Amino acid sequence: MTSIFTYAPALLVSIVLCACPIQKVPPHEFSDGYPGVPFPPGPGDIGGGEINDVTVDSAGETETTADTPLLDTSTDSALDIEVASETSPDIPAPETDDTTDTTDTTDTNDTPDIPNIPADPIATIQFNDPAFGGAFFGLNVIGEQATSTTDVTGVVELPVVADSPFQLYITAEGFPIHRLHGIAGTSSFSLRTTALNNDRLNGLLGNVGLIPQQGLGHIVVGLFDANDLPALQATASLNTPSSAPITIAATLAQPSGIIGPGNEAWLIFPNVSGSSATLTLIGAEGTTCRVAAAGESQITIPVAPGSITLVSARCD
Repeated sequence: MTSIFTYAPALLVSIVLCACPIQKVPPHEFSDGYPGVPFPPGPGDIGGGEINDVTVDSAGETETTADTPLLDTSTDSALDIEVASETSPDIPAPETDDTTDTTDTTDTNDTPDIPNIPADPIATIQFNDPAFGGAFFGLNVIGEQATSTTDVTGVVELPVVADSPFQLYITAEGFPIHRLHGIAGTSSFSLRTTALNNDRLNGLLGNVGLIPQQGLGHIVVGLFDANDLPALQATASLNTPSSAPITIAATLAQPSGIIGPGNEAWLIFPNVSGSSATLTLIGAEGTTCRVAAAGESQITIPVAPGSITLVSARCD
């Protein structure tokens, strides 16, 4: 019969093992070759990974402890912000000297002066026959800024440069070229003038025994009083040779250099030599004749072969 003491040591070990609880950890939680050392947390476990401790009691039942986060960043972040706000010293903003001068130094006197340039005046010009007084319709009048044609009353309107001499060309079939010269002011104005077609020019000169000379030009001066009537006793002179001046009376020309009773307002200098001439206007006693519209008593005008140069004057 076997003695009970033969089995006593084994029985004692079994009792001790049953009485002591054994911690059971799944094999995948440990590193190979290092029993009891857990694997390091994986990439997705930091801050959000959790380790559950599983124990087995002596009765064989499992017990799971509460999950404990590996890292609680919210508490640490709040704490860091609070500590930083409490420990950071107040740093005053650097003081700078304000050197900005807010005084308005705008000098209105520095604004450049803009000249008051007047608008170009409008010249209203009437063309009438020197002998019969009828209106010339359809004359082409050419200015520096515009071109127009006389209407049935012989009137044309054109702009001219303010405060300057002006020259207008007049052309029409059967007429020699005419050039009207004058002086413009700042205001619009009107004046009367004439034109001579080839037949009229030949007829008037023939009345006094003259014929137009090739290579020479002619000057026609209109002398009017304040009422646009012929300026009696008014005359003019040239600084260059010409045939004797003539006037017009009752559709006929007569040799005279003075506007007399019964004369029209036109004083004609035929066959003027040279390329230019200085015309001097002389009014009756107590009056002064000036180049229309804003000139003086003297004007220098061009002379061209076979053409007629026109000047109108006001004597008052």
